[in-house]
Amino acid sequence: MGGLRGFGTGVAALAMLFAGVLTVLGGFAAIGPRLDAAQGEGVPGVFRLDDLVCGRKDGGCDAKGTFTAQTGQVRSWVELVGDVPDDIPEGWTAPARDTGARAEVFTADPSFTVMIEPIFVTAMGVAFLIAALVTTTRLFRPRTPATPSPPKR
Repeated sequence: MGGLRGFGTGVAALAMLFAGVLTVLGGFAAIGPRLDAAQGEGVPGVFRLDDLVCGRKDGGCDAKGTFTAQTGQVRSWVELVGDVPDDIPEGWTAPARDTGARAEVFTADPSFTVMIEPIFVTAMGVAFLIAALVTTTRLFRPRTPATPSPPKR
């Protein structure tokens, strides 16, 4: 019975380690482009709304569209991150910046709130890594025998 419990604990530790590494890497990958956007860096251009995808848990919408840089480079089906109104029509345009994020461009004047998501994701990954460490140390700690209860009189 004890071996099976140890096996389950080991699998749980490996799962948390795997989830922690992936989450931390994903969070770190998003921090750089978002920090650049918050500082007003990146390639300026124009974002044109192709589709407003609503129904997020927080009640907001995701603005998906096409970004055309001043250099002429076009990126299709990217998300505009920043303060975007929820009732904009298809074809709406706004100045934006491309900071090299995989599928995102940023409003021309984003605030530091764009940093909240990657910081939260990175912190969640660190929590997974700590949980994996705690679980692993529990797996290898020496088992102490139960102390016998004193005899009843």
